[in-house]
Amino acid sequence: MTGQSDNDLQASFEVLLAQVLTTDEKAQEHEALKKARGSARRQAVAAKASFERNRDRPAKPRKRRPRRQG
Repeated sequence: MTGQSDNDLQASFEVLLAQVLTTDEKAQEHEALKKARGSARRQAVAAKASFERNRDRPAKPRKRRPRRQG
């Protein structure tokens, strides 16, 4: 009888452990996605700001390369 209850206790512990690990993995994945979205947002804002700054600049003159003779 004690062997059976030990097995039940071990099984319930393993089920609980699996639930905790799954929840922890989901929390870590959620946090990683949240950080990735924040990073992408910051990049987009910086790119837009850079674009707005550069839009008003005059175009750079093209550099002429000398023709090769030979």
